[in-house]
Amino acid sequence: MTDRLLPLPLPALTLIPDFTAQQPESLHVKERDTWKRKQNSYTVSRLTAAGKPGDAYLQVLGESRKEVSIQTADGRELMRISKENSLLKGTVYHGMSAQGDELWTLKVKSSVLKDKWGESRGACTEGVALMRIDLVVHDASLSGRTIEIAKIDTLNANKGVIIDGHPAVAMGQKGFWSHTHREDVVSVAPGIDIVLAVAVTWAKIDQENDAMGASV
Repeated sequence: MTDRLLPLPLPALTLIPDFTAQQPESLHVKERDTWKRKQNSYTVSRLTAAGKPGDAYLQVLGESRKEVSIQTADGRELMRISKENSLLKGTVYHGMSAQGDELWTLKVKSSVLKDKWGESRGACTEGVALMRIDLVVHDASLSGRTIEIAKIDTLNANKGVIIDGHPAVAMGQKGFWSHTHREDVVSVAPGIDIVLAVAVTWAKIDQENDAMGASV
């Protein structure tokens, strides 16, 4: 395994103009103070060569338990995520553009006992096992491409976005809690939309928080 994700085959997966990764890079996602912001709020920074978080790059602001806004550091909205829960359908996340167009849908299948985030159902290249999670990107230019969420064993990650068998995003938790704030590291491959990578990471964190709450 390399310490960086390889470039994706063309065409690139671009949803938000000017936010397609041009080179391999890692992002630091840190939970914000809950007494200053509502739940589900995070600051996203690029990691430096020394592995330290740089200046704020993006921010995820929780407006309610089921609605978040992904913005630039100066407050320009790039994407919104809404969450719906159903006993029959499981959990569904909808990614919307700032103009209100639906960009992607992520469905987490459910059973009577638990959601299936992380349940293996097959094999993929580079030792990746696919999960029962459907990520649909609503872009005609991506027709015919397979986009899935998977268990992944690279870059200290435990989950990833896989496009046509190629790891595009690697998501891993830096530490369970760091000074009471959750921290995650997200690695992205050249050619993936960075805002989408952050959005899927937020959905992963949200699912893990739900699972933690259910176990208490």
